[in-house]
Amino acid sequence: MISRIAALSGLILMTGSSMAACQTVPSGEMAAAALMSDDAVSMEALKSAAAQVMNKTKVKLGAMDILNSPNVTVLPNRSYSQPGGPFDQRDFAIPTQLLLMTDGKNCFLVKQDTREFAQVSGVQCRTLA
Repeated sequence: MISRIAALSGLILMTGSSMAACQTVPSGEMAAAALMSDDAVSMEALKSAAAQVMNKTKVKLGAMDILNSPNVTVLPNRSYSQPGGPFDQRDFAIPTQLLLMTDGKNCFLVKQDTREFAQVSGVQCRTLA
């Protein structure tokens, strides 16, 4: 019985470590960052990483100063408002805040409450002092 538990524990640890190897992980200590450019390519990469962190197919980013702040705002889906229609005051959904972080080499978006992260590929970011 004990050997079965030990074997199962080893299998779970081995599976978990092999799954973690598939994702780019930060190589060192993380620091708040800002993008070096807010061109269309950088913003699409940011949206793609935000969608990955939020487990959605696509997201809509809110207003932000991504060149000077690490805060990335992801707008909620409006459940009552018609597209192009007036704002419906019955919808109490609030935006989700993500943080842009860097390990000195790569940029990552981090969801603070769950600590989930995704690499923002193809962009340059700088550490904020």
